[in-house]
Amino acid sequence: MNRYLSTGLIIGVLSLLSYAGISQPGLYTEDAIQDQDKFLKAKNLVLMGKLDQAEEIYLSLSKSNKRNDVVMYELSRLYHNKEDGENASRYIKKAIQINPSNQWYHRLQGSYLEKEELYDQALKSYSKLIELDPQNLSFLSKHAQLATKALDDQTAIASYNRIEAITGISEKISKKKFKIQSRMGETDAAVNELNRLVTAFPQTVRYRNNMASYLLEIGKEKEALASYAEVLRIDPEDPIALIAISAKNASDQPDSNRSLSSAISQIISNPAINIDKKIAELLPMVTDLENMGDVQQQEVMGLIDQLSEIHPDDAKSHAIYGDALLAVGDEPKAIAEYQKAISITKNVFPIWEQLLYAQESQKLYEDLQQTAEEALDYYPNQPLCYYFMGTATARIIQPQLSKEELFLRGIKEGDHNKAAKAAYEESVSYLEEALLMTGNNESLQYRILRSLAFISHDYKRSEKAETYALQALEKQGNIKDPELENLIQSIDQLNKN
Repeated sequence: MNRYLSTGLIIGVLSLLSYAGISQPGLYTEDAIQDQDKFLKAKNLVLMGKLDQAEEIYLSLSKSNKRNDVVMYELSRLYHNKEDGENASRYIKKAIQINPSNQWYHRLQGSYLEKEELYDQALKSYSKLIELDPQNLSFLSKHAQLATKALDDQTAIASYNRIEAITGISEKISKKKFKIQSRMGETDAAVNELNRLVTAFPQTVRYRNNMASYLLEIGKEKEALASYAEVLRIDPEDPIALIAISAKNASDQPDSNRSLSSAISQIISNPAINIDKKIAELLPMVTDLENMGDVQQQEVMGLIDQLSEIHPDDAKSHAIYGDALLAVGDEPKAIAEYQKAISITKNVFPIWEQLLYAQESQKLYEDLQQTAEEALDYYPNQPLCYYFMGTATARIIQPQLSKEELFLRGIKEGDHNKAAKAAYEESVSYLEEALLMTGNNESLQYRILRSLAFISHDYKRSEKAETYALQALEKQGNIKDPELENLIQSIDQLNKN
């Protein structure tokens, strides 16, 4: 039972005890005990999904004592579960009128109003919560978020200021305030906010770089260059400042893009600069590779190739090279780079994952089986390892070969049937093991069940194929999968025949 339910239950029982008539000190009336039993029964009915029966009991309790705020609260939650927004709203208002100091009631009302996108009204609920608990950071943060959604920027900033008064200056809050101020066009206030971070953390060059970047954006070039110069005074090899200054110097050149690439190239070629800083500069380019023209793509690929040459023994250089090659559609070369990365380090599962997906895409099932088997040695609790092992095991063998094909390959039909049966059973074993390890990951469950359906169909296990396909549909969500739908139709047609 989650905290929300248990809190309501405890409050409810105590409240029921409090309003019941007491005939003697320490003794409860029979009516009071009956009301407690009814309340607990209603709670259990809600948990079992029997909302109509629970509603009947709660309404009976609300009529016997119209001042019981807990029953009103539980009725509100019940109606919310029944998607009856009008009654949910009505009863939470009643609960608040009876007991305006209960924080849970205001939180529930605020959540209703937010879901209905009534941000101004939801803001009032959290204003009341802040009155009840002025130092509660969660309430203040939510108040600021709702104010932003309500386009009440000044109120949002005021709430963030109250948070800072409690916690001190932080990057998270300053960034939120800066975003609001820059959107409002209050450039001086936005610069001041960035400067507060610089002042509070003078040795953190990231804050100086952020301020310089914004100063360039609003046309204050002189101040921006001064900020970048200060960064280089602290860290002479900071790539962001070096690139920014190089880009500024290159902007007056006829071929500014090539000059910028040259500046980045100089940074990459400097072995004293940490590879992580170089990758941080290259990642946005890799992310945008698909949207670039051929010339730009070639320049970026040249820079990444240069990175792998400067840092040949660092897995990161080969991993980002693999990502870039995937982005431009060169899976075979990407596979080679991921393999280089894994030969250097076995400790980064996302590299294994990229390699496994690429090998599956290229239908390199023998390589896929070998990679998945090796990955299992290092990551025995990763369901994807079992998924790829199962997929490869099934796909290495062609389950349906004609007699002519068997003859040409020199394979006896009986031997082939035994091998296919063993491969199918082993594949299913791996895939079902993967399924057991997925937890709440429905997208992975969908992928595994889908694979089981198609493998079962290819191995002529129609009943199994139908079962897995229907289970996959339950996990499909918003994914459109015509192939799976066609498979189900094909099995239905087969069953009719």
